[in-house]
Amino acid sequence: LPLDAKMWLPLVRGKMDIVIDGICQDGYSSPHAALNYRGHLVVIGMNLIMNGAERGYCGTPMDAMIQSFKAGYLLSRTTRYDVYESSKLRPAEWKHDIEYLMELLARRKINPVVEKRVTLDAVPFTQQQLEAGEIEGLVVCKPWK
Repeated sequence: LPLDAKMWLPLVRGKMDIVIDGICQDGYSSPHAALNYRGHLVVIGMNLIMNGAERGYCGTPMDAMIQSFKAGYLLSRTTRYDVYESSKLRPAEWKHDIEYLMELLARRKINPVVEKRVTLDAVPFTQQQLEAGEIEGLVVCKPWK
């Protein structure tokens, strides 16, 4: 979807079963508005805030701390999910989820749009492209050259 919610929200307002947001463009307002009455928002990050804000007194930008609190405690039908944290706290569940996703991928039940594959040395430039909205699909980071 485009970064500008005005371009996509009118098409999906109140219609989505699940929305996964990794950028927190507007404090999760637009993805939450896209949910239907039983829909659920999964928050997996806040790249726009973390990359665009100045560091706070404790290192994390104040806006990021506020939005994290909002997603965790104030927004209904919302769950925060951290892949790394999940892999450490619930390794068996995390392993099961990854295996299930790989099975869906192998059976072509899910078809992620991979725009490009990059090596580790290209990650900083690619991150800049992502933040600037120049990349529409997913980026896969290859762990070796």
